[in-house]
Amino acid sequence: MRHTSYGCVTVLYGYPDSKFPRCTSLLVAGKYPALIDPGAGVEVLGHLASRVATLLNTHCHYDHLRYNYLFRHAELLTNPQEFKRTNSLEDLAGVLGVDRYFGPGAARSWARRAALGSLPPSPFSSAGRYEWGLSTGWASGEYPMDVEFSLGDTTVIMVHAPGHSAGFCCPYFPREGVVYTADFDLTAFGPWYATADGDPEEFAASARRIAGIDAKVFVTGHQEGAVGAAEFRRRLKGYLSVIDQRDDKVIRFLEDGLGPEEMACRGLVYALKYQERDPWVRMYERLMIDRHLERVARLRPDLLSQDALARMLKSHGDHGSNPWL
Repeated sequence: MRHTSYGCVTVLYGYPDSKFPRCTSLLVAGKYPALIDPGAGVEVLGHLASRVATLLNTHCHYDHLRYNYLFRHAELLTNPQEFKRTNSLEDLAGVLGVDRYFGPGAARSWARRAALGSLPPSPFSSAGRYEWGLSTGWASGEYPMDVEFSLGDTTVIMVHAPGHSAGFCCPYFPREGVVYTADFDLTAFGPWYATADGDPEEFAASARRIAGIDAKVFVTGHQEGAVGAAEFRRRLKGYLSVIDQRDDKVIRFLEDGLGPEEMACRGLVYALKYQERDPWVRMYERLMIDRHLERVARLRPDLLSQDALARMLKSHGDHGSNPWL
C-alpha cells in the first residue's frame, strides 16, 4: 500500500494511481481517528474499518464517497451545501444533471433503483455502481467551512472552493502544512465541472485561491499525488488553460454550424465511443458543452446570441432508452 505521512496526516493512495473511480484518501491520526474521502479502495481502507471515528466527504461525487459504507459505525460529516444531497439520492442525481439531461422524473427513477442496488453495471461512469445505495443516506452532520476546527490530534480548515461542485471543499492542515486539493488534480484531462452545479469560472477562481494557501505540500485527489507548492502553482496554469482550449473548440464548432448534439458527436471532452456505450458519459459531455456555450455567449455575443443560447440549452430530455433509469 502506497502512503506518505506528514505529522498527523497520512496520504493513502488508491490503486492504480488513484484514477477514477477511486481517489486518494487522508487518514488523520488521533485518539479518535478521522478519514477524509474514502475512495482509495477496499484493499487500502479495509483494515481501518473499525478504527475510524469520524468520516468526512469533501463533496458528494461518487469517487470521493464510494467506500463510506465501510465505516458505517463512524460519524459521517459533509459540507453544509451538500448534506441534503448526501442523504437523498434523488437530490444528488438532480444536481448531477440527470433530470436536466434525461428529462423530469429521471433522477427519481435512477435513485429508486440505486437505493435497491438493482442497476446494471455501467462501463465507464458511476451510473450503475452499487455503492451509491450503501454509501449515502446516513450523514449525521455538517462540518464548518472556512473555520479551523479540531480533527484527530490536529486541526483542519475545510476551505470552500466551489466550481467542481457547489459545496466542494479542500481540507487544509495548518500545523502539517498540507492541503488536499482533491479534484484540482493537475491531470492532463483538465478541469471537470460536468454537473448541474459545476461552473468553470468558479472552478478556476477557487483553484487559484487554493494555490495561494501557505502550505508546503499540495495533495491531489487523482494520479499526481503530493507535490510541492511551487510545482503545484506552476502546473496549475497549464491545467486551467484547458478551460480556454475548450472555449476555442466550441467556437470552431459554432463556426462550422454545429448544434450541441453534433458537438457531442465530435467530442469536446469525451470520445464518441465512450458516449455511445454509457449514457451518463453522454450526459457529462453535453453538460460540459452547455457550460462552454454559456461562456462563449458572453465572450462572443456576435457568434452566439442569448436567444440562440437559450434554444441550445433546452435541447435535452429525449435520449431514448436508458438501462439506468
